[in-house]
Amino acid sequence: MHLKTFRTAPPYPTSAACPAVHLPTTIMPPLPAEQATAVYTSPLPPPSDSKIFTYQLPEAISDTTRLGILKEVVEKLQADVNAYLTERMEEEKQAELAAGKKGQVREEEEEEENYGEEVVEED
Repeated sequence: MHLKTFRTAPPYPTSAACPAVHLPTTIMPPLPAEQATAVYTSPLPPPSDSKIFTYQLPEAISDTTRLGILKEVVEKLQADVNAYLTERMEEEKQAELAAGKKGQVREEEEEEENYGEEVVEED
C-alpha cells in the first residue's frame, strides 16, 4: 500500500479561521472478485456435516445494480440451503426406516401433516 501526502500550498485561499487541511491519499490495490457465501453447519455433534454455498458477484457495477444482484443471490443461497436440508432430512428418514424405526417416523409424518391443527383422537 502506498501513502501519498500533499505538502504544497492549497489551490484555494485560506484564513486563520479555516486553515488548509491536507488529507493523505491512499491508493488501494484492486479488490478481488466479490462473492456471497452461506455456510451451513449441522448442530449435531461430530461426525456432523457442513456445506458451503458460494455465488460470484459481477465486477464493476453500480451500487444500485449491486444491491439488486445481491438480493437475487441471497434468495438463491436460501433456496440452495433449503434444498440441501430437505435432501438431508429425506436421507435421515430413509436411514431410520432401514434401521427399523418405522413407527417413530410415521408419528413424525402425522405430526407434520397436522401441524397447527387440533387433532381429536378416537377411542
